[in-house]
Amino acid sequence: MIRAHTMNIQVRAIVRAVAFLILAVAPSCTREQRPESGTIRIVDALQHELVLDTIPRRIVSLTPAVTEALFAIGAGEQVVGVTRFCNYPPEAEGRTIVGDMLNPNLEVIVSLRPDLVVVSMEGNRKETFLQLREVNIPVFVTNPRDISGVMDMLLDLGILTHRRTAAEQLVDSLRRVVSEIQPTGSRPGVLMLVSIQPLMAAGGNTFLGKVIIAAGGKNAAEELPGSYPTLNREGLLELNPDVILFPKDLGLTRQRLQEEFPEWVQLAAFQTNHIYFVNSDIFQRPGPRIVQAVMELHDILKRD
Repeated sequence: MIRAHTMNIQVRAIVRAVAFLILAVAPSCTREQRPESGTIRIVDALQHELVLDTIPRRIVSLTPAVTEALFAIGAGEQVVGVTRFCNYPPEAEGRTIVGDMLNPNLEVIVSLRPDLVVVSMEGNRKETFLQLREVNIPVFVTNPRDISGVMDMLLDLGILTHRRTAAEQLVDSLRRVVSEIQPTGSRPGVLMLVSIQPLMAAGGNTFLGKVIIAAGGKNAAEELPGSYPTLNREGLLELNPDVILFPKDLGLTRQRLQEEFPEWVQLAAFQTNHIYFVNSDIFQRPGPRIVQAVMELHDILKRD
């Protein structure tokens, strides 16, 4: 109980620190001069050059990470449509829902008269991109694969929305926070299990894998093939991670895990009580709050 209480206090402090960074930067963009027109040229993740004659005023975001990024740089007022998974910041839930990431409603999107739709390579389907192009809606494709990619996305969105100064300030602040996280000593082995039926881990080539490294850990599944390798029970015992993370939305508890996997009492993570249930929205979304995920995990890894 003491460990859990202490962790909650520390996590709340981290949340406040990251939220302060974002909130402190976002309002500054309202002071940025915003011309009514001016050609914008930018190359997206598909190496397509997007040319806009004016600053987009009606943006549809088709991924939660993009939605968070737009609000973080102060462009929330330009967002008119989001997916049903876009639950942060709270203001985003007041925007028109255009469906989910894999099956957005094209009719609803068109009805919003967007002058820009932002998608991601991993979160959205190619068909969606092609359908939007067919109806002459400008599309910008993002593909943040690591923390550096998130920073690049923020800067790109800053250019697109004429919030460049705010985006640069936010990126500078977030990079400074990450740079101050200096791992000391050996890196503990960290395993992020995204599913238990089947047992599935975040591999080294995943966004979560990059978060583990940035926080000062070593991904226990680094050498396994595939982005999200499946494990058998014996294989997990062989990995023997020092820390195991689970998404909170799996609804798991330590007791349930011990009942389903009694052999896990042999694991170092169980013997040292280093089992943690984390917010998947923060840890798995390639958006500005990823710095919060790195800070939270770094705090976990510093404990004895």
